[in-house]
Amino acid sequence: MVMTVAPIGVFSLMAATIGKYGIGVLLPLIKLVGAAYFGLALILFVLFPLVALFLKVRIIEAYRLVWDLMIVGAATGSTETVVPQLMQRLEKFGVPKYITSFVIPAGMPLNSDGTTLYLTVAGLFIAQAFGVEMSWSQQLIMVLFFIVTSKGIAAVPSSSMVVLLATATAVGLPSEGVALILGIDRIIDMARTAVNVVGHVFSCIAVAKWEGVFRSDSDSEQEYRSGNEQSVPDSAAT
Repeated sequence: MVMTVAPIGVFSLMAATIGKYGIGVLLPLIKLVGAAYFGLALILFVLFPLVALFLKVRIIEAYRLVWDLMIVGAATGSTETVVPQLMQRLEKFGVPKYITSFVIPAGMPLNSDGTTLYLTVAGLFIAQAFGVEMSWSQQLIMVLFFIVTSKGIAAVPSSSMVVLLATATAVGLPSEGVALILGIDRIIDMARTAVNVVGHVFSCIAVAKWEGVFRSDSDSEQEYRSGNEQSVPDSAAT
């Protein structure tokens, strides 16, 4: 019963706040969401294509490999929910099983590109919201702090808030600022989780390439496509 009426109560509180103070109270948060999504889009459509070019992998095939897993990860807010399927698809794509079984579990806490970017953007938002002046060197130190502290983060929804709270105090930011963005964290969490899923794909391919055990792109991609084509009639028959 409580969960049923909770959205109505939250909507009423937001409507009362906006009616009293105006839409301007939400503009900073809207800008934060926009900045985070813009940065995550740069990772997806600029950084990852450059990585794919370096690894000599077709970026379209890489995205086709996990596009539905990106949606599942975004919906659940955790990359752990797609680990079994991700490992199976990477094996069909040409990455040996012994690499996927090591790199993906190890990469859950260590390879979080989207989370690292979000923490940096959120830290700058808190600094601006509380009027904390930060020089370029201080901002660089903050980024380095977030890069280090994001390694080991749990692959569960909104776990980055714990890291943000701990790191904000260490770099001289008020911890109260975390409460400002707690309400919109779930909106950004969906996008950064999807980015993290793609990051695991390229980390596995990179290790396989460097070890010289990645199968030829044409053979592995053809096998993956043929496997998908066979699975469609089977699923339709059931």
